[in-house]
Amino acid sequence: MTGAGSFSFRCNACGRCCNSPPAMTVEELFRHEQRFIGCLAVSVVHPLAGGGPVHGETVTAAEAAQWRQAVEALSFPLDGRPGAPRLRLGTQAHDYPSLGACPARRPDGRCEIHADGQPAACAAVPLDAALPDGLQRVVLHQRLAEAAWMGADCIVAGRREGYAPLVEGERVADDGYRRDLHARRAALQAQAPAWGARVAGLLGSELRAGGAALRAGPQDYLTLPLVPVLAVLSESSDDARERTRRYARAQVALIERKVAAALQRKDRADRAMTQELRRFRGHYERFASA
Repeated sequence: MTGAGSFSFRCNACGRCCNSPPAMTVEELFRHEQRFIGCLAVSVVHPLAGGGPVHGETVTAAEAAQWRQAVEALSFPLDGRPGAPRLRLGTQAHDYPSLGACPARRPDGRCEIHADGQPAACAAVPLDAALPDGLQRVVLHQRLAEAAWMGADCIVAGRREGYAPLVEGERVADDGYRRDLHARRAALQAQAPAWGARVAGLLGSELRAGGAALRAGPQDYLTLPLVPVLAVLSESSDDARERTRRYARAQVALIERKVAAALQRKDRADRAMTQELRRFRGHYERFASA
């Protein structure tokens, strides 16, 4: 199949897509605790009400139902109304937006940890594990425009010499990317029983009030220190308690280095992030000493 909904891909290792810190699992954040500041990302997702055009692709009513199921599997209800926006909790790295780069991106655009614990979300790029395989064409239609805007020239519609078929209609055509996509999706789905539902409950009305404030748009989100997740995980064993506190201590040291570097840069755009990271540091210090 080479018609509508068919996309090919060629990674040029240009680093243009590595322009911000990546989504990461808790285990990945632990592994790279000296490099990435971890945070809990809180966002509102809006399930599709029905089929229709989405980012230039036609989504059927059946596919819209699959989309809603995928959203529900990775999120928590804001209220009991059918079709209401839902709250998504995710873990990711966090850094100064003014830097415009992932902390693992080298000056030549390549990844320092590509062969040493590359995050599963990065391995699956440009696909999106939050959506089922059959809707990856919607993701790629949108990212085709983004890649063109960045000058990356890595995604093309249909086939082109030198590019490998990635998505053909409802199928992820590349075996390696399909495997990486499913690994990332499995990691996301494991979060809810491991800590997601408990964290949503711990944050309670405060988190839900924040979620209500986010209703203005689907791109709005909050970033919080990872402490609620650490608190839940620390309850499982003495080893887990020590591991989470060791992570918190490493985060305090990393934040201090990041803030010191920002103060040296003297960029006024960094001020808000410096204040946020100082709040993060306080939460991590209190958790580590509890």
